Amino acid sequence: MVSRQEDLQAGLLRLYMNIEQLKDSKGFLQKLMEVAVTPIFVVDENMIVQSYNDSFATLFNKSEYEIIGRLPGNSLGCAYLNEGDTCGKTENCVKCILRKQMEEVIKKNLTIEKNIIEKEFRINGKVVKKHLSIMIKPMDFDGRKFYIGIFNDVTDIVELKSRVYSQYEKMRRDLLFARGLQSGLLPSSNRIGPLRFSYIYKPCETVGGDFIDFYRIDRHNAGFIIADVAGHGITSSMFTIFLYSMLNRDEKSPARLLAAVFEEFQKFNVTTETYITMLAAVINTRKKTVVFANAGFTNPPGVAYAKETVRVDISGIPISNWVGEASYEEREMKFRNGDRLIFFSDGITEMRTDSSSFIGGDYLYDTLADRSMDAQALINSVFSNSSDNKSYILNDDITIALVDYL
Repeated sequence: MVSRQEDLQAGLLRLYMNIEQLKDSKGFLQKLMEVAVTPIFVVDENMIVQSYNDSFATLFNKSEYEIIGRLPGNSLGCAYLNEGDTCGKTENCVKCILRKQMEEVIKKNLTIEKNIIEKEFRINGKVVKKHLSIMIKPMDFDGRKFYIGIFNDVTDIVELKSRVYSQYEKMRRDLLFARGLQSGLLPSSNRIGPLRFSYIYKPCETVGGDFIDFYRIDRHNAGFIIADVAGHGITSSMFTIFLYSMLNRDEKSPARLLAAVFEEFQKFNVTTETYITMLAAVINTRKKTVVFANAGFTNPPGVAYAKETVRVDISGIPISNWVGEASYEEREMKFRNGDRLIFFSDGITEMRTDSSSFIGGDYLYDTLADRSMDAQALINSVFSNSSDNKSYILNDDITIALVDYL
């Protein structure tokens, strides 16, 4: 009586023999090629095409007569070959990457892994450029040496990648142009009478949403603006241009200036997620005062006197379409020889480490009040100490500004 184990072993043996018979069957191998969706062709040691599948014929639109018994270039319809030319015999053949790869496989009996080549073919009487991913490997069959080529037409993928890259390059050029425009809006002068202006502006991306301006109003008055458009990037930068064009640089009241900007912003059909926080200051060198008004700007301005630094907390609704109209209050502070005004956007106070440690506002007010070094060098040092610290992550535009009464 045959045991169950012996019956199982006999079944496995029959299965193995069937598989071996299939592997040795030319008809079976040809059937595998025919059902394969990947274009395949087989050449012998002389590089003569011996077999192919339907996907190969479809890719190059060739009949059996045009493929079998021919050299690869003639079989595929190489665009470098004219009628009557033989693959490998023209001056252009030495530049053919496909031929070089096949010669290397035959000579060294190695496998060429998938790589992408660009080549022109004649298909339906027209020259067509194709990008092909090709793998060529040796194969022993019936005591002979054959070489199988497996193609993938990746022309659409390569062309799509090229179009995407072209669009990216165009966008990059546009952004660089926009950055140039935005840089042109930065204050051109760092001195107005006894007032000296120092600042640093670093966008998080190519362009940013922070905005500053320092300008003369008349003989005794100078204006200062610092603003932060919600978000960053190209959309935010567009609103910085709006700010530049909408500012009334003759206005001596910072509250009225903010109200006018608010009214102009109402004309834009934007969502509530788009808004601007903004701080305005007007310095009077005759009265030796500074007047502040705030439209939701996060970090209050600081007035650094000889013995203390006062933070001027004043509130106001951001420039937005959250309400129909807005008015702003003003606060006046003394600002005399030796005093300093401190401004910075929340980009630097929102810089954080991987452990979510933030750069504290107390540190910034105390550090920026230091008169022992040049103001511009001090700002650069504060920024460098923060940005050079690899543990900090920059997620927003950074602006730091100082106004010194000399």
